[in-house]
Order: sequence, then C-alpha cells, then structure tokens
Amino acid sequence: METLDLITQDVYKNLTSWTFDEMNGFHNSTNHTMVTDVAGLYKLSYSISSNGGGALNHEYSYIVAVNGIEQENVHAHSNSGTAQNIGSVSGTGLIRLAINDRLNFWIKDEDNPVQDIDVSSANLNLLRVGD
Repeated sequence: METLDLITQDVYKNLTSWTFDEMNGFHNSTNHTMVTDVAGLYKLSYSISSNGGGALNHEYSYIVAVNGIEQENVHAHSNSGTAQNIGSVSGTGLIRLAINDRLNFWIKDEDNPVQDIDVSSANLNLLRVGD
C-alpha cells in the first residue's frame, strides 16, 4: 500500500508504487515514469483500489499524463464514502504515443480541506493497436 501525501487541492501527484513487469515497447525511467520505445496508437486501461485516508465524502481524480499533459480521455473520478471504505476506479481509452513520450499516473484531491489517499493496488496496461 502507498499513501499519497496530497498537499494542495486540485494538484496532481504521481503514483510511485509501481512494479514494472513485461514492459514490451516501454522502459522504466526515473520517478516511476514509463517511457515509450515504440510509437503508435495504444489502448490504455487502468484500475486502482484506494480509500480516502481519513476523509469522508472526498472526491479524487485519476488521470494518465503524457509528457506532463493530462490525457482527458482517460480521466476518472471517485468519491470516498468513509476512511475504511476501499473503492475501485477504472478507466480506458486510446492515446497516440511517440518515441520517448513519458507516461505517469496521477491522483489529486478535488475537495478542501485536502486529505491523503491510501492506494491498495493499481494497474496500468498499454496495448499497441495501430501505427
């Protein structure tokens, strides 16, 4: 489990508890960043299980960023019910990637006061579907 220390409302923080397996067409860079080795159109899917780290009815956003730019077509939201309630979120979409594009998985708290989030598990999959 990873606790993300979300300090500022509406500011994304990079998920860093990745284990990189079977990276065909990508490599791991610093700061838990995936770097594209093969350009193309990719089907991206992700899932994440988390709880609000003490928050009641807090809204969180999840997004994949490419070169530091939010990819709105793979954006999702969740609302934590209670601090003990673990919820799941998933997203899927198509993104076009060039060689050396840098991918990160970001999370932010959309409510004030800001609450940390406890991430139980996360999964990010990319499948090349075209040139």
